Amino acid sequence: ILSSIAECWGYIQLTVPITNAWGSMYYGRTETQITYPLSFASSPSLSLTCEQISGNVIGVTAASSNVSGVSGLYFYAPVSTTADIWLHWCASGKVSGL
Repeated sequence: ILSSIAECWGYIQLTVPITNAWGSMYYGRTETQITYPLSFASSPSLSLTCEQISGNVIGVTAASSNVSGVSGLYFYAPVSTTADIWLHWCASGKVSGL
């Protein structure tokens, strides 16, 4: 029996300017596109984590995600900075066509 649940993952290196203030938190948005190598039947569960090279990034969220990938990312830090990071992503969900 074939499972209709699958997982894909990857990582990319980014330089992120974090300059906008929201309360006591700073954030920056990139137009980064991540395209999944699998065809999901519905939006998969998505996990995003940052491995810092420099900067003080404490979080990341997807601006938009759907069955084919991610469009745009928000990064958060306690100070205005330019951060160099490795973004690790993992998507899992029901595969289309199975």
